[in-house]
Amino acid sequence: MNEKTQIITNDIIQSLDALYNLCSDMSERIGSAHNQNVDTGSEDMALLSDNLARLQGEVSAFRKQLADSYQDWEHIKSQLLKRTEDTMKAFVQIKVETHKLLSLQEQFQQELRRLKNLKATYRHIFICRASRSMLYQVGVVAVILSLLALNAWQFKRNRSVSDNDLKYRTILMMGGAQTQDLDTLETIFEYDRDPKRIRALRLQVQDYEYRVKLRAQKLEQMRRLGEEIEGLE
Repeated sequence: MNEKTQIITNDIIQSLDALYNLCSDMSERIGSAHNQNVDTGSEDMALLSDNLARLQGEVSAFRKQLADSYQDWEHIKSQLLKRTEDTMKAFVQIKVETHKLLSLQEQFQQELRRLKNLKATYRHIFICRASRSMLYQVGVVAVILSLLALNAWQFKRNRSVSDNDLKYRTILMMGGAQTQDLDTLETIFEYDRDPKRIRALRLQVQDYEYRVKLRAQKLEQMRRLGEEIEGLE
């Protein structure tokens, strides 16, 4: 409601107040004349009094309705002003936050471009603290690695000794060896090691040595028996 409308509303309310007062004044005069038994027509006076009373009620009701409408409008106006003020504050806050977000986004983009232009350099740094526990752990690990290396070397050495022994016994079993036989043995034991053929060869050599041992025992028995016979003669 603008200022002009407010002035008109106030004028209407004042006019209604004046009309209401006029009706009240006329009703009082009619009542006074009726009390003084003035001969002005009782029925007409009563009808006029009723009309004035009804008009006075309508004026009062219209004035109240107009005043309530004015108050409702003022309330709505104040609410609208408050909502508008809150909206403006929220808009200002959103504008500030948006500016901050844009600033952060720009910083992020700059940092991202800087990181893309960086050259990565990888360095592995091992920091060893001089403490008893650290030295003890390093010592234990070193001992374990040394034992593993020693066991591997010993295993390889023992296998080499065992292979050489088996080669020698095989050559004895064969009664000698040609160049081709030696190449075959080297292939089986070294170049293309075949555990199954080595195991079979070992069993063959052990069987041969067992038979040779039995033959030697029989020959020894026969020799002793011959010596006993010669002693009896």
